[in-house]
Amino acid sequence: MRRVTKVLVGSLIATMAWGSGWSMSSPYGMTGQTVHAAGDKHIFAGAGNSFVVTDNRAFGSGVPGAMGYPNPPEGLMVVPTELNLSDRVVNPAVRKISAGAGQTVVLDDDGNVWAIGRQGRDEVYRGAFGDNEVIHTDWTPVYGLTNIVEIATGTDHSLAVKADGTVYAWGYNLTGQLGVPVDTVTTAIPVQVPGLTNVKSVSAGDGYSLALKTDGTVWSFGSNQRGELGVGTTFESTYTPQQVYGLFNVASIDAGSHHALAVLQDGTVWGWGYTMSGQVNDRNAAYEPYRTQPQKNQLDQVTAVSAGETFSLALKQDGTVWAFGSNLYGELGQGGPTANNLHNPTPLQIPQLSQVTEIAAGDRFALAKRADNSVYGWGENMGQLGIGPVSDPYVTAPVRMKEPLKLRVGYKSASQNSSEYMVQYSLYDYQNPALNPPARFVVKRAGVEESVCNGSETTCTVSIPSNARVGVFEVSAYDLQDGTLIGSRQIRITNGASRSMVAVGDYHSMWRQANGTLYGYGLNSNGQLGDGTFDMRLSPVSTLFGVTNVTAGSRSTLVSKSDGTIWAFGGNSNGELGIGNTIDQTLPVQVSRVGGAPLIDMGSHHAMAGVLEGQLGEEEVVLYSWGLNTYGQLGNGDKANRSVPEPFIGWDSVLFGSTLTSTGFGHTLFVAGDGKVYAVGRNDYGQLGNRTTTDSTTPVEVPYLSNVVAISAGPLHSAALTRDGSIYTWGYNASGQLGDGTFEHSSVPVKAKTGAFNVAMDSGRGHMISTASDGSVWTWGYNFKGQLGNGTRTDSAYPAKVPGLTVADISAGGERSAVIQEDGSVYMFGSNSYGELGDGTRTYSTTPVITGDLLGLSLYVSDSTTSSLTISTSTLTPVAKRVVKRNGVVICQGTCANFVDSGLTAFTPYTYTVEAYDAVGKLLASKTQVEATQASNGLEGFEQEYFQEDFYPLQ
Repeated sequence: MRRVTKVLVGSLIATMAWGSGWSMSSPYGMTGQTVHAAGDKHIFAGAGNSFVVTDNRAFGSGVPGAMGYPNPPEGLMVVPTELNLSDRVVNPAVRKISAGAGQTVVLDDDGNVWAIGRQGRDEVYRGAFGDNEVIHTDWTPVYGLTNIVEIATGTDHSLAVKADGTVYAWGYNLTGQLGVPVDTVTTAIPVQVPGLTNVKSVSAGDGYSLALKTDGTVWSFGSNQRGELGVGTTFESTYTPQQVYGLFNVASIDAGSHHALAVLQDGTVWGWGYTMSGQVNDRNAAYEPYRTQPQKNQLDQVTAVSAGETFSLALKQDGTVWAFGSNLYGELGQGGPTANNLHNPTPLQIPQLSQVTEIAAGDRFALAKRADNSVYGWGENMGQLGIGPVSDPYVTAPVRMKEPLKLRVGYKSASQNSSEYMVQYSLYDYQNPALNPPARFVVKRAGVEESVCNGSETTCTVSIPSNARVGVFEVSAYDLQDGTLIGSRQIRITNGASRSMVAVGDYHSMWRQANGTLYGYGLNSNGQLGDGTFDMRLSPVSTLFGVTNVTAGSRSTLVSKSDGTIWAFGGNSNGELGIGNTIDQTLPVQVSRVGGAPLIDMGSHHAMAGVLEGQLGEEEVVLYSWGLNTYGQLGNGDKANRSVPEPFIGWDSVLFGSTLTSTGFGHTLFVAGDGKVYAVGRNDYGQLGNRTTTDSTTPVEVPYLSNVVAISAGPLHSAALTRDGSIYTWGYNASGQLGDGTFEHSSVPVKAKTGAFNVAMDSGRGHMISTASDGSVWTWGYNFKGQLGNGTRTDSAYPAKVPGLTVADISAGGERSAVIQEDGSVYMFGSNSYGELGDGTRTYSTTPVITGDLLGLSLYVSDSTTSSLTISTSTLTPVAKRVVKRNGVVICQGTCANFVDSGLTAFTPYTYTVEAYDAVGKLLASKTQVEATQASNGLEGFEQEYFQEDFYPLQ
């Protein structure tokens, strides 16, 4: 069952290539294997990488990009290093790995396929360079693939077999290797190969594909220039599967670069295709380098074969390994020199190998696993043999690969309610679990070069800014002798200490201080501040105590308390308070059915909660939704509003167990337990991210995302933060809120160009804000009220650093942003039409202003006519004197609580300032607000721009 880990409700890329090889099918007898016994080890070879799976964990060596390490400072990976598919507590159990020239795919025991590298093109995808190329820099589930039992990767395409025996393909299709017409040049979206059924295994070469059916026949499609299809000719490529000539009772197949091998049930070996080096058989009498139909090899009693670039391997029943073909790089494992050794059609036994149970051929190297689980490699060595630092690029005789070591990392709080944590780490030897192999361990804050700890110790004390929601660290282990990288893991530490947080609604703000006290300020037209009134508040007023979490909608507020209860107040015209009616509430009212909810989120007019249900120790998070459902954003399959929380019906398999959710204006986002992102509701601008603009009342999968650690739904756009610190966005982009340098909408995720390792992000009405691991703040998008905080009101399609800010956390909503300093103080910038910045004024600010100082000085200029304005001032703490100035000229001294400034000119802006003094005349604080009189024709004009609502397009 797929578990959801995050939900939100809302109102790439470096070019990678790592070789020129192809996929190698698993040895005969492994196909369809779904469960590996503890301690079992299996081997796989790609273009320039070796892979070992032990105890269901995958390790690789060779080219880093093929393993999920795109730019390691160490260069090549020369010892087996773990593939970190996911940071989940329970990682997916790996069944098979296949790697080609620019992509690697992994099949897990849940039937999911993970991929990294080039995936092909998608016409609706906008890549980093303005093209449609989909390139994954982290392990990502392949879109739309489930219930997969077999995979294979060629030079630039991949294949997958479903449990029902159908075949799907993706990648490049220049020669028809995807099994569809070549007018589909490339696709990152898997397509079903027509006409292929009852398939049990597949293999892929350089531009062609093979499929083995359950009846023992072999079918081929794609390039045939060298006879790769085995149909008796070398005609041009074909996308229609053809039966390989004369082969029956086939037990296993494998595709090399331009030649193919098959083992029959009787143990004989047959080959076809290119044989210039003797990798199939000797050349014929005319010395033609092709075998266009299968030829029998002299070997018998063979249990498995594997085909490399220009050589072949065979494993016999007696555990011996035989090789034939090119030996230019030592691929035949005979030892001694390799020069001018290009043609060896006679199989040669590899003398140093016995009791072998598995073989795998890469492009120019080979692997063998013995019965004792030891792994040996030979041939070309650019790190892929996993034997340590490269001293010779050619290894002509088998050498034992180093044993995989798993880097284990955990943490615990250093002290109660502290922001300090003890990170613990060690290496685990699968072959000798009692050992704790020593290493040099380096701990760094993610995105920061300077290390926190560096040495042989196995613990490190790290700190998180007091009011940060999370700290992200990277732990790496290096060999003490040669300095090679053994493993690297990221660890995300959620701050368990009490901290400040700000929830930003359309025109009101809610500030939960570290002690659990909740304050509200701004518009209170529907009671959304929860103070029992409808009075606007220009400075924070206390509302509730014992609050653990808070989220704000358009004109409503939702909070959770320390006793596990959920409370709501404010506007309720659509049932968004979840109390069984549609009556607004000015005081907090308990929400029914959702006690003990660890997660809550409120969109413009609907809300979500994740509720812990089940027996003690076996609790799971179940999602509930309520409120407005015009677009099906509640995810219940219809468009009827709900005034009480209702669980997701019929979607438990996708959303059960959610810990991440976000709600927008008319759509909702979720993150499932397997790292996939789902969306439901409104989709007219592609905000669901599923490659369409069609609304959906049931959740749909968002492609090209994985390892998502945070999600955020704006009114018309969506965003996801991934573990590598990247932010991906999709949907409405008229103001540049997607941050990819364009103003074009997108129905699939695009990468925001932040240029930083982000640890948190949030969405406003049409803008975004993030904070990086170094505490810097980045903003982009809509900036009508200065919500980007950069001193301007100009929109930006590029994320830019806000000058002078180093913060612990951030938040956004409506047309403003909030940042929280390490000491818990709050600064805000953007709209302030109703005092929602909490600085005591109604003047918007394009730079940060402090919220809720202790004095609580406020200035409220209102009741505009053509010739007068009403001035109101107040303080939370008594002062000796207040002075009010208009355009720098004193117009009131004393209390100056409420008076009318008259004799003004119509349609003219005036700058008012209030100053507070103590008994000895010391200036304590000041506030400034710009206000305008009405035009003679009664139009608000200038006034509208300064403090009235700007309705960002939600058509």
